[in-house]
Amino acid sequence: MLKSTIDTVPYPFDHRPVFKSGKPGQTSDENTTLSIVRGRIPSLQASQLRTMMLEASHNPSKILLHASSYDGLSSRLIEEAGFPMIFLAGCPCASSYGLPGTGYIAMTEMCEKIQEAVIQVPVPVMADADTRYGSPMNVKRTVQCFA
Repeated sequence: MLKSTIDTVPYPFDHRPVFKSGKPGQTSDENTTLSIVRGRIPSLQASQLRTMMLEASHNPSKILLHASSYDGLSSRLIEEAGFPMIFLAGCPCASSYGLPGTGYIAMTEMCEKIQEAVIQVPVPVMADADTRYGSPMNVKRTVQCFA
C-alpha cells in the first residue's frame, strides 16, 4: 500500500488480530476469556464484534468502520488493509454470481460465502441476511446457517 494512502490517525478500538502459534492446520488448546458471549458455542470473533458494537454505542467518537466483502479473497484484502471487521453484504455476493442484489441468491449460497470469508480472516465477519430467506419460520434456520 502506498504511504500516501495510509491513514495516520489511530483507530479508536483496541484491534489486535488473533494469531495462533504453531503450524497451519495444527490443532492446539487455547485459553482465553470472552467478554460478551451468547449462544451455545462461544466465538472469539462474535465476542470481539459485540464488544466493538457496545463500545461504539456508548462512545460517539468511536465509529465502527468496515468494508463490504463478497468472498474469501475480498475478505482477506479488506483485513490486510487494516479494517477491524468485515461486512459480507447481500448485493456484492449476488453480483459475484452475476445477479442483481434483489434476493436471487439462496441461503445456502450466502452461507458458502460466509464460510469462505470466515476461513480466510481472523477478524469478525458480519453478514447480511437480506430477505431472511423465507417466512418467519425460516429465520431460525437462517440464523443457524449463518452461525
